[in-house]
Amino acid sequence: MLVNLALPVEKPSEDATPGEILLYHRVNRGISHQELADKLGYKRAYGIVDLERGFNPIHYKDAVKLGKILNISPDELLNEHTRFCKPGYGICIAKIREMYGMTQQEFSDLISVTRSRLSAWESECTGFHPNEESFNKIKNLAVGIGVDFNRLMDNPAEYRDEYNIFVESNWGLKIKQIRLAHGMLLEEYASVIGCDKQTLEHWEIECVRPLRKYFPAIKETAIACGIELDRLNANPSYFGSDFQRFIEKDCNKKIKSIRMAYGMTTYALGNLIGCTGEAVCRWERGICTPELKYFKTIERIAKEKGITIAELNETPELIGDDYELFCNSGYSKVIRSIRKQCGMLQGEFAKELDVSRSSLANWEQGRFIPSRDNYNILKKYAEERGLSLDES
Repeated sequence: MLVNLALPVEKPSEDATPGEILLYHRVNRGISHQELADKLGYKRAYGIVDLERGFNPIHYKDAVKLGKILNISPDELLNEHTRFCKPGYGICIAKIREMYGMTQQEFSDLISVTRSRLSAWESECTGFHPNEESFNKIKNLAVGIGVDFNRLMDNPAEYRDEYNIFVESNWGLKIKQIRLAHGMLLEEYASVIGCDKQTLEHWEIECVRPLRKYFPAIKETAIACGIELDRLNANPSYFGSDFQRFIEKDCNKKIKSIRMAYGMTTYALGNLIGCTGEAVCRWERGICTPELKYFKTIERIAKEKGITIAELNETPELIGDDYELFCNSGYSKVIRSIRKQCGMLQGEFAKELDVSRSSLANWEQGRFIPSRDNYNILKKYAEERGLSLDES
């Protein structure tokens, strides 16, 4: 049924269909179906009716003509599907296919069309557009590998997706930055992103580029540690050099130096940093390195003891382990000497140190080594009395 021009048409809502928008502007300008059909070269007025009712899509070519006739932007008459099918859609499809590394035959099988039809789309043969079902398949495939679909449609010839931008240059340094930000060694990070250690090594020295299938995992690990890919692409070296040098070489010794400066156990230092004691143990054993999120705290607590990261990077063993030195330098004689200088029997001295007399006797005879906690108590006790554990 043709619309009576005498009847008013409500202004279309924000989610109005292209057909509803066409109806509104046609009636608003007092143009009949037949007049508009004649201007577009349609044989029958019902061709316009079918467009307004959504039975047929308004393709880009007709949207341009209608825009001139109705004095509106052609984009108002396009939905996502028909906007995709404007000139340049062939490049879009070809780019998406190439992102998958597929031939036309492989990609046409994937979206359930013939190879000749796909070829016609990519070459933009007149009248050959993907239907809505094929469009949705193509779009879902593109979005599935991280394509910014709107940007691709806006400028298909110049479009580069995140993967292409990432591997364009310095991809090895970028991947290394992400790995180091997590405080992971090569083997551990390779396992996280689903490749082997040797492959990751080849990426980092830029022998080969990472395949597209690995990029989503790389991107996810970057986001997880607060790395902005745009910033990383613009400046692959934007992380602080102190952090890189801190974890790249002798990180275990540097962590231990900080702990020794505090005279703490690994668990106590973990509490100070905000991690577990097990994590500090793993750092000191060289199993892994601290993540970027812990580095600022480590830097701060080191500074509170008068230690800079630059100093540690230069001299990892800046602070010696007094406890280890004590245990390796005749500790039994030292303990006995301290007790005698205090004028105490073993039982009295043991009580002062909050240990059993038998434990103290075993220490003085060199049978057992005091724990680090026992050492700290002994050291504090001696210092309060002006005595040194370095004295024999």
